[in-house]
Amino acid sequence: MTPQQKRQYWQAQLQAQADSGLSKAAFCQRHDIRPSTFYYWAGKLKAPDTARHHTIHPVRLSEPEPHYQAHHLTLTLPNGCQLAFPAALEPDTLQRFVAALR
Repeated sequence: MTPQQKRQYWQAQLQAQADSGLSKAAFCQRHDIRPSTFYYWAGKLKAPDTARHHTIHPVRLSEPEPHYQAHHLTLTLPNGCQLAFPAALEPDTLQRFVAALR
């Protein structure tokens, strides 16, 4: 069974359980499924598939206000939040901050 076929099979099993009205434990018992396997796939399929869902968020670097111009860099996120960093901040440190925001 290919990985895609496994995903489809377990999606169908999870949907069948939801449609059955049975508890997860009762469904597993009735269909001879190990509960640990059922819960593993339920968690795996519930989690976002990061390999398929990459979202690019624009980031705008704005010019700082004149009195901060020589000392700060301001990062404005799409949601309006602003982060100010010292202008002397090492590029790799700034890169770690940006990576943490992802």
